[in-house]
Amino acid sequence: MPLSEWKEYNFSDLGEIKTGKTPPTKNGNVFGDFIQFVTPSDITNQKYIRQTARSLSREGFDKVSTCKLPKDSIIVTCIGSDMGKVVVSGNDCVTNQQINSIIVNKDKFSVDFIYYNFSLRKKEFFNLASGGSTMPILNKTSFSNLKIKLPPLPQQRDIAEILSPFDDKIELNNQMNKTLEEIAQTIFKSWFVDFEPVKAKEEGLHPANMNSEIADLFPDEVEESEIGLIPKGWKIESLGNVTTYFKRGISPKYVEQDGILVINQRCIRDMRLNLENSRRHDESKKNVEGRLLEIGDILINSTGVGTLGRVAQVEFLPERAVVDSHVTVVRADQNRVTKTYLGLELLRRQQEIESLGEGSTGQTELSRERLAALKLIIPELDNEIKLQKKFEDLIKPIREKMYENELQSQNLATIRDLLLPKLISGDLPVKDADKFIQGA
Repeated sequence: MPLSEWKEYNFSDLGEIKTGKTPPTKNGNVFGDFIQFVTPSDITNQKYIRQTARSLSREGFDKVSTCKLPKDSIIVTCIGSDMGKVVVSGNDCVTNQQINSIIVNKDKFSVDFIYYNFSLRKKEFFNLASGGSTMPILNKTSFSNLKIKLPPLPQQRDIAEILSPFDDKIELNNQMNKTLEEIAQTIFKSWFVDFEPVKAKEEGLHPANMNSEIADLFPDEVEESEIGLIPKGWKIESLGNVTTYFKRGISPKYVEQDGILVINQRCIRDMRLNLENSRRHDESKKNVEGRLLEIGDILINSTGVGTLGRVAQVEFLPERAVVDSHVTVVRADQNRVTKTYLGLELLRRQQEIESLGEGSTGQTELSRERLAALKLIIPELDNEIKLQKKFEDLIKPIREKMYENELQSQNLATIRDLLLPKLISGDLPVKDADKFIQGA
C-alpha cells in the first residue's frame, strides 16, 4: 500500500498510555528486587531494556502499582535533554515520572513497527516539547495527541521483520560479549584477587586447570603487606606510579559533522564503551596533539552523580578519538603492568572508584590525586611481569572475539540505520529490501 493510503492515528489510539511515577521514600524502603524501575539513565541505544540500575521492593511497587507496564510496552523519555529516547520493555516494569509509555494493542498494531517509527522522531519530540522552555516537557496529554501514520498491520509486521533481526543479532552479540567479559573477570579474580593458585601450592597441590609453565610463575606462600596478605614477592603500588598517561580530556568545540570523535560520560556504561553517544570536535579551534586515545586505555567518568566512577577499556577504535574533560584517561606503563591486567583490575573496582568522589550533591568530582593514590597489587617477581603476560595471552582470544562481535554489531547497526527511514516512510517497498541490503 502506498504511503498516501497509510492511516493516521493519535498515539492514544495505539493502546493505553501511562506516565510513570517514583514511589515516595518516606516511611519505608521502596527499593529492592521485586520489579525493575526504569529511569531515563537506564535507556541506551539498544532496542530492549532488560536491566535497570534499581528495582522496586514489593512495598515500593504497591505505591505505584497502577503504573505497571507489561513486557513489550513502548517506553519514551519525555523531559529535558534526554527527550525522545525510546525502548521496548523486556520485562514487566515501572518507570519514573519522566517517561510516558504505551501498552500497545497488539491485535491492531505492531510493537516493533511503532518502536522503529518512534526511534526516528527524537528531534521531533524535542522540538514539540521545548516551546522555548529551558526544560522541555512532553506531558501525557500532549504525548497522547501526537500523530503517527501506519500501514495495515500485515505490512507493519513485514517491515518490522526486516529490521528486527538486525537488533536481535546486536543484542545477542552484546550478551555474548558480557559472558566473555565475565569469563575473563572470573579467571582474573581466581589468579589475582583470591590467589587460588598460590593457596593450592601452599598446600602442596598443583593449581587446578593450569599447565606447569604458568603454575611455576606463582609463589607458593603469602606475606604481609600494607593492604594485607599478598603472594610473596608481589608489590603494592599506587595507580599513578604504574601509568604513562593520566589526564582528563579536552573541552571540545563541537561540530555536527567531520571533526574528531569525542567520547563523553554517556559513552561509558555497563563497563563497556559505546560510541553511539559520542560527538565531534573541531580540531581547527583546539589542537588535540598528544591527547589521542590508544587501544587499551582505561576511561573513568570523573564528574557528576550517577555516572562518576564508571569504567570502560578501549578495546577498539574505528577512528581517531579523544575524551572530553569529564573523563580521565589511564594508560598502563607496560614495564609494570599489562593493559589487560590494569583494565580488569580497575573494572572490578568500579564501585570503590565511585566512592572516591568528593563534593556536594550534583557537583561530585573524582580528583586525579585521589584516583592516582588508589593502591594496586602488582604481580611482579624480580622486576619481571611474566605472569601478567601469560594471563594476557590467555585472555587475548576472548578479547579478539569480543572485538569481532562489536565490529559486526556496528556494521549491522549501519545497515539497519540506512534501511530504517526508507522502510518506515514507505519509500522502500518491502520486496526491494533484500536488494537494498546486498548493495549496502
